[in-house]
Amino acid sequence: MKITLLLMILLSLASTPSASEPDFFVSLVRHCYRTPLAPLQPADWSSGPGMLTKQGREQCLEIGQHIRSSLLAKDFSKHWYKGLSQHKARGIARTRESAALILQGIYPDSSEQKIPVNSPSPDQDWLLGGPQKCGNFRTEVARLEQSAPWLELRKSFSRRLAVWKGLTGKSSEMRTVLELADVLEVRSQNRLPWPEALPVEDRELLSDRDSWILTEITSDRRVAEISALGLAEELVQAFEQYQNCRKTTLTGCERFRLLLASDINILAMLSLLGAPRDSNISLGAHLNIRLNAASQNISLWLDDKPLSIPGCTGSCPYKIWVKLIKKAVVAPAICRSANI
Repeated sequence: MKITLLLMILLSLASTPSASEPDFFVSLVRHCYRTPLAPLQPADWSSGPGMLTKQGREQCLEIGQHIRSSLLAKDFSKHWYKGLSQHKARGIARTRESAALILQGIYPDSSEQKIPVNSPSPDQDWLLGGPQKCGNFRTEVARLEQSAPWLELRKSFSRRLAVWKGLTGKSSEMRTVLELADVLEVRSQNRLPWPEALPVEDRELLSDRDSWILTEITSDRRVAEISALGLAEELVQAFEQYQNCRKTTLTGCERFRLLLASDINILAMLSLLGAPRDSNISLGAHLNIRLNAASQNISLWLDDKPLSIPGCTGSCPYKIWVKLIKKAVVAPAICRSANI
């Protein structure tokens, strides 16, 4: 009788998720502090255009340590091994380096180990390389350069555009303004003086224009779909794989997925989910999507603050979350990969 009762208890525990069952999360992180994309005064920087700074490398380590302390159990392994987590980065140097440093913070005993990060070249990247991979991205941006909001804005600095294009070497008006506004923002972050190549009168003309352009671009449905299609599909796949694993074992399942992206990827994803931003996200910004394995609820956090989207106010049942993601993206056929 005692043996039968013991077997019944063990079978019950094996088929019912435990309250102590580990959660699963996806962390979508923007790369850390970097040099300007168009430095103008290269001698002011110890590394090339768009590369992580010393401050940025320290920031990435701290993000990894924060992920470990806030999202993982105290006894979570300090050493990475295959199957424990997956890591992907947009195929540019600053996102690859950011991923490696964040992983050092998460896995402090793997500092001598090269933890794998999947990072294909942007023109082969269906996950985070939409702006380069999708053939009609530049066409859509060119369309936006003829839109009423942009034409109205450009009136304030149209006389300076030719000079600015000469400084950046870009033909796109939006790209030109974006890169110069970025120069000013990054120099301000590093407490560097105004660049000699730009007169002081340009300060007001360029102030916050990068935020305006990025939020305007990613609020456009077609551009947002191009930039976030692969990301939305990755989110669905990641959570479904974890749920399928749980059906066969309570241990040995992947614990998290780390995705290193650029601002446009994250802004586009937020826009498609119905939570568009009115300003750019910060360098090192992180969107965490966590599944509580016991309650089967999804919670969303942007920079450690609860994020609400239509249909999911801070948290919601897993099945509702998956439906919201699947409904969010209906991509143009030209942007679809062969396996979709």
